[in-house]
Amino acid sequence: MPSDWSRSWEIDRLVAGQLSFDGEVALTSMPRLQDRLQAANGTAPVAQAKLSFGKEHGASVARVRVAAEVPLRCERCMGLLSWPVKTAATLVLVADLSSADAAPAGLEPVLAEHGRVVLRDLIEEELLLALPLIARHEDAADCAAGSAPEDEITQQPFAQLKDLLKQR
Repeated sequence: MPSDWSRSWEIDRLVAGQLSFDGEVALTSMPRLQDRLQAANGTAPVAQAKLSFGKEHGASVARVRVAAEVPLRCERCMGLLSWPVKTAATLVLVADLSSADAAPAGLEPVLAEHGRVVLRDLIEEELLLALPLIARHEDAADCAAGSAPEDEITQQPFAQLKDLLKQR
């Protein structure tokens, strides 16, 4: 398990050594995921990740498995929503965009600039792809249980408009 998931690794070294990594990655360490996360009570949320590197069809690949409970804000009730993610993907690590077209069929190409990759970025990308565009509870009963705190005031900007129109 790497102590620093944000370290940049040479792809050739990862693939030649058929290296693998297994451990927890803090969701708060993922910059592109930050604006999606909802503050959760208790411990900081983490993702369980497993990455392994090798060759497949002559290409450098990363096999990525991620499992997490991602705390999101329900867009319906504004309450906390725990979104379960369990995903696995095989990614082809390419040096430039022209190499992406030559990737073996069925494998996702990922741009690894300068022949390097950050493990956390691979994990973060899989999490982002697994999250919904608009997070919300499945039904209204779940929303009532996860509703926003009572001290939050719901804005109703046109509530008094009806009275003003009657005065005319």
